[in-house]
Amino acid sequence: MAKSFKLGLEQLKSFCDRNDVQYLENEKLGQLGIPTPLGQGIMIRIIPHTDRNMLTLALPIPIQVAPGLIQEVARATSLANSGLFMGAWVLNHAKGELYFRISLPLKGVSFDDEAMLFALNVIVGTVRGVGDAFLNIIREGAPAETIVEAMSQASVNAEDDSKSEEKEKKK
Repeated sequence: MAKSFKLGLEQLKSFCDRNDVQYLENEKLGQLGIPTPLGQGIMIRIIPHTDRNMLTLALPIPIQVAPGLIQEVARATSLANSGLFMGAWVLNHAKGELYFRISLPLKGVSFDDEAMLFALNVIVGTVRGVGDAFLNIIREGAPAETIVEAMSQASVNAEDDSKSEEKEKKK
């Protein structure tokens, strides 16, 4: 049986060490950053909100949304979120920041390594699946509906990945 743990910063650092997950710590902010395979400097931010008994895992898109595109990107986030089972795309209108986040409870819940790896994979997989469509909207002015096609294709890719994993387990 897998050992479970509370989602404190020290426990998360131990999780990373046990699973060979690289991380950077910002002691001043009390946050961790986990590099992703999506590009140099693109990190999942682990942000404890102990006052709210929540932990946020967030992966920002590394480009600022221009003020003239805020409404179209907001519409795209709404379209994307309507097809998600876990997490949400969030647009900070004031800063022009777009990111995907998952919030996890801290109170009355324990996690194990498998659950944390799953959460991290959901974040990377979701951003990998539709991040380029968001970038096309932000950089090229593509319509928000671009997200619908990207979500559809990401779903097909996820199913293919799942089938490949099952075949690999059977070997």
